[in-house]
Amino acid sequence: MSAVALESVRVLVEHLPLMRREPTNIDERSAVLYGAYLAGAVLAVVEPRCITRRATCSAALQPRSRTDERGRTSARLGVQRSRYWRRVRATFLGGGRDAAGALYDLARTLDTPNSLSDIGFPADGIDAAAPLIAQAAVDNVRPINVDQARALLVACVRGERP
Repeated sequence: MSAVALESVRVLVEHLPLMRREPTNIDERSAVLYGAYLAGAVLAVVEPRCITRRATCSAALQPRSRTDERGRTSARLGVQRSRYWRRVRATFLGGGRDAAGALYDLARTLDTPNSLSDIGFPADGIDAAAPLIAQAAVDNVRPINVDQARALLVACVRGERP
């Protein structure tokens, strides 16, 4: 499935900006639909597994070594994951390391909203939202506190590059 995921990223990164410049170009539109189809196929396979086998997915995402229910260690899964992300970086980032920044840059080339304020989130809502985010992130791989959530929201409202 990782090869399909990589292909979907490659196709979308290559063809979305071209389709944005020439929205009536049928070849570009077809390529974007193909990339979206591939991404959807990956999600259809991966998402149910993550929901039904949450312990496995949680163990795979955590950096410390522990054994999941199938007897593999998350350290071993971490090696597989790092190989996969190296391929993603090579495909999507040209070998760079900043995936969040690359997504931000892609969104800018597509002329999409780049901040929470662009989609209507008010700056005065940050103080109310930060505790909710911190509370909801309890199962996050790296838990965050209210101050970290607030700083993230401030940057997102401003539209800063991650």
